[in-house]
Amino acid sequence: MKKGDLVVAIEDQRRGIHCVGMVMDTRSLYDDSADLSDAFVLWHSSSYPMGWWFQRQLKVISEGR
Repeated sequence: MKKGDLVVAIEDQRRGIHCVGMVMDTRSLYDDSADLSDAFVLWHSSSYPMGWWFQRQLKVISEGR
């Protein structure tokens, strides 16, 4: 996962909610463990919420350039 990727939350997708977000930044905790990597996501909804998510909670739907 990298900056510019479009993502959806896996739990939202499971529940039938479709909201796309864009990865604005990434960070890794504890020696680059893939399981503990975070992504800062700007969500495309009426209030444009943003925040840090574990990458394991997200699914890339379109890779950025």
